[in-house]
Amino acid sequence: MSGAYFSRRSPQIKKCMKKSIISLLTLLCAFQANASTITWGTPTSIVDIDDFLTTGTFVEAYNVGGSATTVGGINFTAAATLNASGVTGGRVFSNTFLPFPTTTGDNSYDNLLLGAQIESTYLTIGKGGLLVDGQEYSLQIWVNDSRALAVGRTVSFNTGDNSVTLDVNQGADTLGYTVVGTFIYDENNRFGGNPNTLHLTTSGSAGAVINAYALYAIPEPASFALLAAGLVGALVVVRRRRS
Repeated sequence: MSGAYFSRRSPQIKKCMKKSIISLLTLLCAFQANASTITWGTPTSIVDIDDFLTTGTFVEAYNVGGSATTVGGINFTAAATLNASGVTGGRVFSNTFLPFPTTTGDNSYDNLLLGAQIESTYLTIGKGGLLVDGQEYSLQIWVNDSRALAVGRTVSFNTGDNSVTLDVNQGADTLGYTVVGTFIYDENNRFGGNPNTLHLTTSGSAGAVINAYALYAIPEPASFALLAAGLVGALVVVRRRRS
């Protein structure tokens, strides 16, 4: 009876397998097309400790112009400049001599925003060749320049055809912006830089400003796993029918 059942059902099983294979290949092609190109979220105003995204496995985080600190559950490594982690050009400022326009409600977060690399030309993430081919990552960047002369200035980050632009100073009693982007690393499409790193071109209306960034490896997409499981299940059914 079971043999007759599977015989009658074989067209449906084959159809299901075909759809699973097509969907899986489509998803794989979509991942490859977006490999190493960052898909940016909407920039959000820097407000408080809830700004920090810590989904996935921690890879690295750097801040400039201050000391090593833990903010929002992220351990930031301090640097005199961010050159060591791939940012080049410009200078570092620490505007502690200025009245801070507002507070995030967290001293460590406030201090993180006081130092910045200015007039940078690019940012290479994955210090020491940490990026893994085919792995998906989440990158968060903070930009803030509280000096009065910085009102209206912007900074842009670009990989391939995708870019995002943020204000570094929104005016009185406000701070800059933070933004999160995701990408699947492709060693053959890293936009320059050293192996196992990702090269972001930066520009600004008066020099690019970068205060800090954090990088996380995020889990395999659930949709990919589900499609793969469905395809394996269909193959098992067919194998049982043949045996």
